[in-house]
Amino acid sequence: SVFMIRAMTGSQYDFYDSAPDSGYSVDNLAPNEPAGFMVAYGPINSLTWEPADDPDFRYFKIYRGNQPDFEIDPAQPVATTADPQWLDQDGQYDSYYLISSVDFAGNESATAAPASTTAVDDLQVGKSILLGNVPNPFNPQTTISFELAHEGAAHLAVFDVSGRLVRTLLAGEIRTAGRHDQLWNGLDDSGKSVATGVYFYHLKVDGFEQTRRMALIK
Repeated sequence: SVFMIRAMTGSQYDFYDSAPDSGYSVDNLAPNEPAGFMVAYGPINSLTWEPADDPDFRYFKIYRGNQPDFEIDPAQPVATTADPQWLDQDGQYDSYYLISSVDFAGNESATAAPASTTAVDDLQVGKSILLGNVPNPFNPQTTISFELAHEGAAHLAVFDVSGRLVRTLLAGEIRTAGRHDQLWNGLDDSGKSVATGVYFYHLKVDGFEQTRRMALIK
């Protein structure tokens, strides 16, 4: 763009113009680093964090190492994603993670380490378990995962804090042994969006029952 400045005097015919000149702008401001980073270790490590609020945000970079103070290579992230979550199919219990934000100008934020970690340390061969939902808190949807030791008829439902049934996600559907993921989109059985608050999801499969807590924040 080309600019000039005109200085006016008390007379409309007396004014002074600067010489035209051109200019340019450079975006060298890095976006904010991701917040609320959490890692849930299990058969598949689950990484979640808060969505980016930078208007020029483009994607997140995920780095993985085998020691707490590992050095990152900005050119070699293990993954990139625009979503505030990622499942690491190749992660281990001794994997360490850092994440960053990148904007459309290519500026990269400082890396963020997990603010908290959890581990599914009671998952054993021959034992069923209901895993924590991801993300949690969530808006507008979350994924509920569970591991089955044996094939069975799965009943999975969501309840509010008063114990009222909100949504039936699985009503006796047969599920094989292994891991299963079920999406809940924050709607009740009538198709209406539920309110902000705490909810409980309950899994029952052939004598096995477990309940976990989750929170919807709008």
